[in-house]
Amino acid sequence: EPTTLVVTDAFPLPIEGFETRVIADDDNVVNYMINLGETLEQTRKERFMGWYHSHPFDVDEQHSHCYLSNTDLSTQLSWQRQEDPHGNPWLAIVVD
Repeated sequence: EPTTLVVTDAFPLPIEGFETRVIADDDNVVNYMINLGETLEQTRKERFMGWYHSHPFDVDEQHSHCYLSNTDLSTQLSWQRQEDPHGNPWLAIVVD
């Protein structure tokens, strides 16, 4: 049974971001995700396996302050619950 996820590409979504939040649930974004997912599965035999976004954070010698916010955790749990019944992992990445 595979235990390694290999990220081969990252695709930005056409979303609107603000200092403290991102709006990613309007119809245009959802339709974009559906079309992109279907195209990937048909042309490359790959599928979505997660999401990424950025948070500004400080890194010092002892600590990295990179984290998933409470909203991020809620989003991640929602996606993971949808994918778990199918046996699919769902990855969340926060980048600076």
